[in-house]
Amino acid sequence: MTGWGWPTAFITDNAAVSVLGSVGTDDSFHLGNLLVNILFYSGVLSVAVGLGKQVGRR
Repeated sequence: MTGWGWPTAFITDNAAVSVLGSVGTDDSFHLGNLLVNILFYSGVLSVAVGLGKQVGRR
């Protein structure tokens, strides 16, 4: 599994076939996990922007 994609990994490295740490055609891609990542990071970004606007008003 690569280190990218926290909180969930959406690309899984197939260590039995591919070179460890590189992404190739034989690795697994998980669309559901990618969507979870997009939702998570957009939530974090919206909270950060909201907090920034609150600090800017003071």
